[in-house]
Amino acid sequence: MIVIDTSVVIDRPVGLCFDFMARGYFDHLRRWNSAVVEVKKLTDGPVGAGTRGRQMHRIRGKDHGRSIVVTEFQPDALFALNVAEPEGAERHYSCRYTFAPEEGNRTRVDVHFELDWNELPFKLFRPLVRRSIARSIEMDVQRRLKASIEELAEPSGIMGQNQPMVVKPTRGSSKG
Repeated sequence: MIVIDTSVVIDRPVGLCFDFMARGYFDHLRRWNSAVVEVKKLTDGPVGAGTRGRQMHRIRGKDHGRSIVVTEFQPDALFALNVAEPEGAERHYSCRYTFAPEEGNRTRVDVHFELDWNELPFKLFRPLVRRSIARSIEMDVQRRLKASIEELAEPSGIMGQNQPMVVKPTRGSSKG
């Protein structure tokens, strides 16, 4: 099994970070997780313990699906997901986010990630696979997630499906 722990300090209050990452998980995950190509909520109502969803990840050019369930949901403190039903080679997946206030209205987000696949390359090259996954998670959390939350123009709470994300430009022109 591969276990990775990382953290980031975000220059926004705990409530905003939790709203973006946990309550807005299905709306915002693709914005900061570079491996996710699709994420869909399968249950009705707000995100909370028991909420189910489906993720599609692209790993080395191949898509892998995963059914997930929210296993822990403590507002402004903890959000955790596990694989609902292992599929294909994946035997175990778990991701746990903890939120802690920091001085200056900032938030420390700690991420605990676990993954186990039943594939020969995964077993034979575990150190290389772990290093690759760790680099990707650290880039996504320490740069993409941090930037996604800090660039919010108005940190005023949950940004759900009905509220468009407003982002202020940080570099260069927005023309593509």
